[in-house]
Amino acid sequence: MIEFIVKGFDVSNAFYDFQCAVNLRIAKGNLLMFESHVQHVLALSSIFLIKPRGCYCSYSSR
Repeated sequence: MIEFIVKGFDVSNAFYDFQCAVNLRIAKGNLLMFESHVQHVLALSSIFLIKPRGCYCSYSSR
């Protein structure tokens, strides 16, 4: 597995944690709306969307 580290931050691990948190949310019966959860839906297909100003993430397990 290739790891991506940016300025000492493990991006690969953080993305994996985010994917796990999204899966857990779905397993608990919470739905994702494509219009408001684009990054979450894409993460389920291992697509990492980067936006200039970042995103508010309420599903992080950290």
